[in-house]
Amino acid sequence: MRWVVFCFAALFAASVSLPAAAQTESDKVTIKVTVLDPDGKPVPEVTVLVAPWPTFSDITFPRTGEDGSVSVATYGVGAPLSSDTYVFSANVGDDLYTSTIIHVPAGRKSVVLTLAPGAGPDLFSDYREKAAKAAQDGDSAGYEQNVKYAQNSIKSFEKKFDDAQQAADDFARDNGLQVKDLRGVTKDIDRVSKLPEDLQDKERLEKLNRYREKLEGIQRYRSELERNKKELAELKPPEKKFGLAPSACPEGQSGGLLAGGINSLFGTDLAGVCDDKQPQRRDTDRQKGGDRRERDEHD
Repeated sequence: MRWVVFCFAALFAASVSLPAAAQTESDKVTIKVTVLDPDGKPVPEVTVLVAPWPTFSDITFPRTGEDGSVSVATYGVGAPLSSDTYVFSANVGDDLYTSTIIHVPAGRKSVVLTLAPGAGPDLFSDYREKAAKAAQDGDSAGYEQNVKYAQNSIKSFEKKFDDAQQAADDFARDNGLQVKDLRGVTKDIDRVSKLPEDLQDKERLEKLNRYREKLEGIQRYRSELERNKKELAELKPPEKKFGLAPSACPEGQSGGLLAGGINSLFGTDLAGVCDDKQPQRRDTDRQKGGDRRERDEHD
């Protein structure tokens, strides 16, 4: 599997912030996406998802060229990209998924992001299910590997959550809004909406609604992140396998499921489970054997 680092360079020509319904030629955005490996070499033929976050109302899937980069100026339907909050995601190989969220502020000419590789947040359920299956099958190595991947997935999700929160805050500041939580923004929307039609600030109301969409997306992320952590904590490791007889244990280990019965019959001190340590003599077994021998002598 090839681990990669994604470098997203976004170049913007916007100089003012405008409502979505009134975008002009100067507000259009061209996003250059470059995919690099850990050595800084370009990775060609990688599909990248680009979409406004959190609505995903328009999605495009460009592929990087031989130089490992691709420029995106329109969605698949031909609509131009404009200054907004975007999610960038990509899959490389079967298990690698990388994603980030950023707000594209008006008037800024360039933004460079570098993402650390790791198991993607969207793959958590797959890893959790594989870990549960490994536990059921008694596969300790498979269980530990998939639990590690699931933990990395949660770390990626935590980063994505932080990215989303930062992007929402940047959106508010860039559009002249106060940074607030979901409840506070909802109150502001209700206050503006209750004003007479001719007194309502339509542009501000539109920005507030877009801000609320982003905060609602963050709330969904928070709920999903908490659920993933809870499900990971509930995973049970494989049960320890016992041997059917002393000889069933791996080389260098002693014990077995039948050891207890053998101890009772012959007064031995075999361990009841496979143990890589030297078998410990048990006083109770030794005493039972001694008592039996004493009784035999008296008889």
